[in-house]
Amino acid sequence: MKVVYSDPKIGKTNQMEITNDVVHYLINKKIGEIIDGSLLGLTGFKLKITGGSDKSGFPMNKSIDSAIKTRILKRSGKEYERKNVRGKIISNEIEQINTVIVEYGSKPASELFKIEEEQEHKEKESRQEKQEPVHEKENKNKEAQKSNDKEINKIKNEKQEEKQQQKQEHKEKEDNN
Repeated sequence: MKVVYSDPKIGKTNQMEITNDVVHYLINKKIGEIIDGSLLGLTGFKLKITGGSDKSGFPMNKSIDSAIKTRILKRSGKEYERKNVRGKIISNEIEQINTVIVEYGSKPASELFKIEEEQEHKEKESRQEKQEPVHEKENKNKEAQKSNDKEINKIKNEKQEEKQQQKQEHKEKEDNN
């Protein structure tokens, strides 16, 4: 199971995989309840459960007082449509839980997201190292095209020489007759 936590002050989110011990603590919790962040390694923080989704991707809905999957009639504009949703109670079927930080600990919240930013920066650098600059790609493409053009011209010249040779041989045969 994954827990996604976000900080509304800085507008950042992060996610973490949690162990079965923590999952058992979260089972039967409801949307809107506040949980202790120390379970997730966020000592001193309090997190409010805002939603989640099950293994099939169906979202949790706070208007259903159970953990079941059901179909509801939802209004969108003037039309109604049926939607599959899960209830507001966390069960074993839930794959992701969304939370928001409501109480901050002694450690600044920005430190929670620094690790993520550093990983993103490293990934971005490694992607840039792997990618060639556009002008180098263009140069390689131009060189490949020139090489192809040379090959084509070489083949054309060889065919023209063969034709000339055949004409000359044919002409010599006619002259001998």
